[in-house]
Amino acid sequence: MRMTTHSPRPAQELTLYFPQTGKSYDVNPRRPLVAGTSETCTLTLSRYFKGNTRIISRRHFQILYHQDEGYTIEDLRSLNGTWLNDVQLQPRVPVFLRDGDRIILANHPDFTIEVILGGDIHTTEPLLPWQAQPTAQAPPKPGGMLRGIYYDAMADQFIVDGQRVDPETFSKIEHKALRYLAMQPGRVRTYDELAFHVWNGWVQNNTIAKTIGNIRRKLDAISPGAGNYIQTIRGRGFRCKIV
Repeated sequence: MRMTTHSPRPAQELTLYFPQTGKSYDVNPRRPLVAGTSETCTLTLSRYFKGNTRIISRRHFQILYHQDEGYTIEDLRSLNGTWLNDVQLQPRVPVFLRDGDRIILANHPDFTIEVILGGDIHTTEPLLPWQAQPTAQAPPKPGGMLRGIYYDAMADQFIVDGQRVDPETFSKIEHKALRYLAMQPGRVRTYDELAFHVWNGWVQNNTIAKTIGNIRRKLDAISPGAGNYIQTIRGRGFRCKIV
């Protein structure tokens, strides 16, 4: 009787995105990642952050891949601590990472790292959402205009159908919600994910829906029909359409 063997599933791809500089780092699942300011670390954080990184430890945190389970992060007894979604990690206690998590070093907002699971982003240049798609750019409108909603991380500014949007157009919470959707176009963001990552906690679904409605109206005012780029996925949440 022949035995059937099963190969292990391929490792899920993990990208660490640094919104302060627009850089990103693709994690190699085949070896542990140690991050800190030391040049001996797998990931030398002073190359990915701006400003004074002395509050970050030489060996600050570690990420490990566990076959068929996912990635964990653990604080390496850093001097000023590691936070995951605003909760401080206990030293040497591993915690599984989820897509959309935020790693905050020394509880300082300038030292925030966003977790992207799925391998959609592979760049160390300033990130624009069309770089996160398989194709180089979105199809143009007649006349060559770039279609869709894009986020320029370096300028912290949206581009809608080729037009740069005045930063005052959206309220602070609208800006945060639209950025969360536009950063990963085509990916459904549930009500729970939006509540957690945009509102930092519990909020009613109708408040989320009202905010998205306001964003759509403003998008339509910028470019007729642009509000349709934000799609409602019934019973689940919303996504930014790839066009």
